[in-house]
Amino acid sequence: MPASHWQERISERQWIMAFSMVIPAASAAAALASMFAHPRSPVRVVGASLVAVLALVAFFTSWSLGIDAVNSAKYRAEYAGIPGRRLY
Repeated sequence: MPASHWQERISERQWIMAFSMVIPAASAAAALASMFAHPRSPVRVVGASLVAVLALVAFFTSWSLGIDAVNSAKYRAEYAGIPGRRLY
């Protein structure tokens, strides 16, 4: 693939990463808001804590995979035009 193809993919992958992080972030925010809502009950606080932890794990997983995808596209865009250079 030509380098211009991978250049176009960089911004596309950045947008995908941003959108994939919105749902876990909103879920974590809703769980945190639920933890501090009145009247407080132990079941709600424990459940919201569990949801918040799972949402934060999903958030950081999406972030990590997104950064890797963007860096991969940058690498391929940089080295795609060099003859004899094998891309992984």
